[in-house]
Amino acid sequence: MALGSSQVQQRFENPREILGDRLREGSIYRPLADHGHEMFPNDYFANCYTDSAKGRPTIPARVMATVMVLQAFEGFSDREACDRLEVDLRWQADGGVDTGCVAFHPTALVGQRTCVRSTPSIVEPCRWSDATDLRWVVLRLINETARHAGHADATRELLEGITGE
Repeated sequence: MALGSSQVQQRFENPREILGDRLREGSIYRPLADHGHEMFPNDYFANCYTDSAKGRPTIPARVMATVMVLQAFEGFSDREACDRLEVDLRWQADGGVDTGCVAFHPTALVGQRTCVRSTPSIVEPCRWSDATDLRWVVLRLINETARHAGHADATRELLEGITGE
């Protein structure tokens, strides 16, 4: 199975450039678009597949992680999240894909959540500081933004693999 990786060079249909300052400071979209490649490097989910005979999906980690984060933030189903990746420039900028991208099948989200839940830890050293892990950075980013939108519990549950009753 091929290893998914992010694009190194964007085409002229780069949604981040198209949106410019319309990706406002303080929104969840701005830091994901500007720093998504640092938060979710290509090997971000690698420890989920170390013992897998099938390898890992060809979907780049940044795209998958971004869709999972925004899906939880906006409260979308798997199908709605994949549809949003195809049509929303903010989601495309955050995922590091070009405009007009074709989204992956919604069942890929189910498989990725299963892998994350079955992994003892997805903690990786943060590229900005050895004392901070990527999971903490992502949770902090989501919590600061989602606190006002009322979706913080759904996001925490998605990333921790639990559901509230």
